[in-house]
Amino acid sequence: MGDKNSSLTRVIPLMDLLIKDTVNFDKFFTIFNKKIEIDYPIIEYRYGYDEKAIQPPRSILKWLVENTDKLKDSEKAKIIADTKKSSIERAKLFSNDENQKKTALSNLEKQKLPQVAWYIFEGYTQPDIYIETRTTIIVGEAKRTEDKLTTETTWLKNRDQLIRHIDTVIDSGKEVYSFFLVENKDLYNFENYSDIEYFKKSLPHRDEKTLKKDFRYILWRNHLE
Repeated sequence: MGDKNSSLTRVIPLMDLLIKDTVNFDKFFTIFNKKIEIDYPIIEYRYGYDEKAIQPPRSILKWLVENTDKLKDSEKAKIIADTKKSSIERAKLFSNDENQKKTALSNLEKQKLPQVAWYIFEGYTQPDIYIETRTTIIVGEAKRTEDKLTTETTWLKNRDQLIRHIDTVIDSGKEVYSFFLVENKDLYNFENYSDIEYFKKSLPHRDEKTLKKDFRYILWRNHLE
């Protein structure tokens, strides 16, 4: 982490301050355009050097296996040219081998999934800020020196980073809130987050009912001296 790293210079000082005092914590969440009532106690909070790594939903992992034609051609070409065992297994999947697809989907039904395997096409996501109470989950992403938001993964062209964070916890049954902690909001196109079509592109595995849930986008600008 360098001196321009958003986690080191913004997230850690902010969260260290908030976690010490519930008054500060409540005050911080009053600045958003949607009122958030924190249901204490906080069950878990993770940030800084201890970010929470969250497994992608099985639904997106299955969708990726069933829709390999939607994966980036450039990445598929690398795999097809590779001779590693895992690459050979993936290449079979790309060739529309039905038995290989059945094997992949069967593996994805196992109770515990590995982080890395030939049938897994999305890794864990790590929000800069993760806060969980009995009824609520809040995820935050900090940007300082980056001049654009992260909108894709290794395998998918349209897979927004913040929406990925939301996607990993939306099945929890809890209220989910999300926000950006940014240095200059004018660098980014936040209008996308008010467009359901943008969400659809990042959530191809979700049905219309889920997409119409109240995905709460919250923006806070960090004014720096």
